[in-house]
Amino acid sequence: ERAKETAQIAAALGREFSLEVLAAVSPLGPVAVQEDLDRLMTAGLVLRKRRLKDPVAVFKHALVRDSAYESLSRGAKQKVHARIAHTLEERFAEVTRTRPDLLALHYAAAEQKQQAVGYALKAAQQALHRSTYTEAMAHASNVVDWAGELPSSESVAAALTANGVLAHARMATRG
Repeated sequence: ERAKETAQIAAALGREFSLEVLAAVSPLGPVAVQEDLDRLMTAGLVLRKRRLKDPVAVFKHALVRDSAYESLSRGAKQKVHARIAHTLEERFAEVTRTRPDLLALHYAAAEQKQQAVGYALKAAQQALHRSTYTEAMAHASNVVDWAGELPSSESVAAALTANGVLAHARMATRG
């Protein structure tokens, strides 16, 4: 059923998702996506959150989101995450600028580690500037994990940069 496909894409976006981003990512178009969301809301699976800017919806329960996401095959998950990442880059510059962690997550899930590393490094450095050291360490650790899948020269550069962030964050938190 078409509503299931919309639910799967929404699930790849997360438990809470932007209706604008969902419509942009879906191959169905905004009218069909809204019809599917109406069906999902009528069924009690998805709730709309009232917000003035950037309306969002949320899966009623995390298990509903997990079920929709897990019903995707591995290859389908990779394709959906790649489509989400490309759409965010092309049409949502503000998200790309302010939430590089989201792009890192989607590129990593799409098995596009080179792009994931770039965005994770940005996220780590932003977190370091905000003094959210635990977050910075998490992003930098992801870079170290993913760097092994890059060509050797890029791998070394990414790992060195990430280790620099880790060192700074650890000194700030542990002295």
